[in-house]
Amino acid sequence: MLGPGGEDTERRRLFWKERQGRRMSLPTKSLCHVTRRTERFEFVGSFGIRLEGASLLRSTKPDAWRTETDRRCGKESTMIVGVIGSGSIGPDLAYGFLSALAAGEGGKVYLLDIKKEALDAGVGRIEGYIGKALARGRMSQKAADATRAALIPTMDIKDLAACDYVLEAATEDLKTKRIILRNLENVVRADCLIGFATSAIPRAQIASEALHPERCFVNHPFYPAWRALPVEVVASGDAKFSARMLEVLRKLGKVPIITADVPAFAADDIFSNYIC
Repeated sequence: MLGPGGEDTERRRLFWKERQGRRMSLPTKSLCHVTRRTERFEFVGSFGIRLEGASLLRSTKPDAWRTETDRRCGKESTMIVGVIGSGSIGPDLAYGFLSALAAGEGGKVYLLDIKKEALDAGVGRIEGYIGKALARGRMSQKAADATRAALIPTMDIKDLAACDYVLEAATEDLKTKRIILRNLENVVRADCLIGFATSAIPRAQIASEALHPERCFVNHPFYPAWRALPVEVVASGDAKFSARMLEVLRKLGKVPIITADVPAFAADDIFSNYIC
C-alpha cells in the first residue's frame, strides 16, 4: 500500500524507469549506494562534486575557468560557436556562451532552429536576460551591445560552416540527433567539435554513424544552463580531441566533469536513484 505522497513517488519511479530503459528497485536507495558511483567521475581542474554532501564546489572568481593564455593576453576567447535548437535549453546555452565570448574580438554565437517562431522566441528570451542584467547593474551598456552583436540567429545549417564548436540541443530523440549530426558533418570542418546536450542517451549510440566520431561528445549541462558552471562530458576516446573539448568548455565559462558513457550518465543517475 502506498502511503502519503506514495502515488506521486511511484509515478516518478516509473517515469525514470522508462526514461533510462533499465530496472530500478525500491525502497529508496541510500546515500552510501550513491557514493559507490564515484568511478563515474573524473574531476577536471580544481573543481569537482562532493558526493557526500551533494554540493558543487565553485570558485567565486569570475575568471577562474580561463586558461593561462587567456589571462596572459587579457582577452576572452574569440571562437565561433553554434547552438542547434531554440527550444527549452538552446537559448539559455547560447546566452551563457555569449557572456563568455562577447568581450573578445570576433567571437560569435549562432543560434539555429528550423522554425522561425521558435528562433524568434529564443532571441527574445536572450534579450530578456540582457535586459534584466542591465536593469540590475550586472552588465554595462557596452557589454550588452557586444552581446547582441555576437548573437546570430539563423535557420540555415550552412551558416555553421565556420564554427569551431557546435552544440546540438534540439531534441532527446536519438533518430533525430543522428539526422542532425549527418547534416552537420556535411557542413562543418573536420576539426570542428560537436557536442550533444542530452540527459540520458549514451554518446556511443549518437555517434555510431558519424563520419568523425572522434570529435563527437556528450555535453550535458546543468540547470539553469546559462548560469550553471558544470557540464558533464563523455569523452570520445581520442586524447587530442578530448583535450580540446575540455579546453573549449573552460573558455566558454564552464566546468567540464568527465563521466562514463552510460544511460543518464552520473548526475541524472544519482538523481533518479535519489527519487526512486
